[in-house]
Amino acid sequence: MYANVITSKEVFAKRKAGALDEAYQMALNLVEQQPSDEWNFKALAWCLIDLCKREASANNTAAVSNYIQQLQSIKFSSPDDILSKQMDMVSKLSNPASQKLQQAKQASKSGNHQVAINIYRGVLQQQPQNQDVRTSIGWEVYRLIQPMVKAEKINVIAVKKLLQEYLQLQCERPSLLHSLILSIADKLISESNFNLVAFIKIWGIDNLREDDFEPYVDAETRKTFPCLAQKIIQHATKQAVEQNDKDILHVFIPLLDRLLAQADETIWLSLHKARALNCIGEHAKSFAIAIDVAKQKVGDYWAWELLGDIQLHIDQNKALSCYCRALSSNPKEDFIAKLRLKLAELLVVMNKRQEAKYEVEKVIEARTREGWAIPEAVESFKRQDWYDQVIATKSNKSLYNDYSKSAESLLFDNLPWFSGCLGTTFSLPDKPGKKRRKLYLNKTNGQAPVEITLPETKFNFGSLQNGSPIKLKGEFDEHERFNAFQFSKREEGVNWDIFPELIGVVDHVNHPKRLIHVVISKGVETVIPFDELPHQFEVGQSIALKISQSTGRNGVRTRSVECKVTDKAPSNTVFKSFNESTRVSNGLGFTNNDIFIDRPLIEKFNIENDAKVAGKAVINFNKKRSTWGWKALSIEEVVK
Repeated sequence: MYANVITSKEVFAKRKAGALDEAYQMALNLVEQQPSDEWNFKALAWCLIDLCKREASANNTAAVSNYIQQLQSIKFSSPDDILSKQMDMVSKLSNPASQKLQQAKQASKSGNHQVAINIYRGVLQQQPQNQDVRTSIGWEVYRLIQPMVKAEKINVIAVKKLLQEYLQLQCERPSLLHSLILSIADKLISESNFNLVAFIKIWGIDNLREDDFEPYVDAETRKTFPCLAQKIIQHATKQAVEQNDKDILHVFIPLLDRLLAQADETIWLSLHKARALNCIGEHAKSFAIAIDVAKQKVGDYWAWELLGDIQLHIDQNKALSCYCRALSSNPKEDFIAKLRLKLAELLVVMNKRQEAKYEVEKVIEARTREGWAIPEAVESFKRQDWYDQVIATKSNKSLYNDYSKSAESLLFDNLPWFSGCLGTTFSLPDKPGKKRRKLYLNKTNGQAPVEITLPETKFNFGSLQNGSPIKLKGEFDEHERFNAFQFSKREEGVNWDIFPELIGVVDHVNHPKRLIHVVISKGVETVIPFDELPHQFEVGQSIALKISQSTGRNGVRTRSVECKVTDKAPSNTVFKSFNESTRVSNGLGFTNNDIFIDRPLIEKFNIENDAKVAGKAVINFNKKRSTWGWKALSIEEVVK
């Protein structure tokens, strides 16, 4: 009946219109008459898919099985993804438990995840090898846990029970679901009765996906957050070190290296790697990394404590100096009980028992004041024979001072001293109460001193005046930012002695903005406000000045530190006289040697073509052509 008129397009149209049985018969005829046209088979497949769904809804399992058999008999040379997924989905409708599975899905959509889990569990008992059911339970477990970990007080026991159920399911791994479950476990890291390391051993750290190493970007704020792998490895490494689990740390260290290679901010990853290496016995490697960490956190007690922990395995005297340096940083007493007890233990070994008892008593005093439990390590000290026989020192401040200097030498001895001069103090507009200090360093001979800024409280500058000779020990990072570690007055120097006197030329005076522009050499120029000038300068005048340079977001910035009037002439590579014939075109002029004369000078001096012009020229950068040339600065004579 349809042989001469129907096409696959008409089958799709009938199906879309709801005439499913008629469309199905049309498709059967098409396939029989035109078996070489794959679109006819696709039309039949879509009809069978819809028929499977319809009969499944009516609980007509025999009809569903019949249609699925027909669907599975169709072989495509290039099936599209959507069709393939639909065929896979309806193939599962022949499952005798399909009705229960539909009930579970409906319960999940309604938010009844525990009900869905219970239904899926019943199906899994009948079909223990059904991996799809295991995965469905896994997703329901995840959905059930999500609100639990967001609660103000987490029911850790309930969450752990669900996590254990998930792990027993043996769902596909690696997978998105498996990674999401790991992220749930990470949220429990602050809970004292949750062992993240033990969880990871079952979860399988090798199941991290490539996506887990990609930073998370918030869709609304566009802020970037650390990737899942970084959060997990940092938290788990810290816990593994506390547990002295050397085996798992050997697994974590290569992952730390991978994360370090791709991270923008590396200090915390480096900290965890240093602790991990120290725990597994790689003390020299650990100390080298810890040195870099400590340089960035020189004011934090825990950085020095880390160095001391490592040196305990290398040199006890150096460990003592590091612990003393940590305590000389005046850390809050709430956080340093472990540090004091480590120092006390070391002092006992070194037969400094009075000092050791002081540290123990400081811990007892702080814990009692806060109403906290006294650590078992304190009780262990009190049981030792010597403890009641000695009187504690009144203070260990002199001990800290005596040993701290040798700790700093560990960090800074191999670093150079930079000669410098002190600058002025200032504060940022948005932070008027926080004073900062300018300093100038002689980074490289032959170059302008580098300007840096530090908090005024970084060092004790005392009564030193602007320009005073100083020296700083530190280093420049990859962004040319200077990390200053030690400061001292430079006794042999004089004010501003690191600055060579340079001669520049004023090539522009901006009266509305009250500043002048000075060219010093090719690529080196600066502006100076009128307020900083000894008197009013004019275009073409020489000026003697001392300059500093700093690197910022917009490149190198040159600033005048001191300037004065001079009779000296600038270098002829910057400023020169000329007396040449000129060609003029469209109001612009060029001399025989390509000195450019701009329109205002052409008009002011009525310069015509072939006129001979005398004047002064300054080196100039042509931004459009990205080339250096000369530009007339003043005109002294025009001969037509």
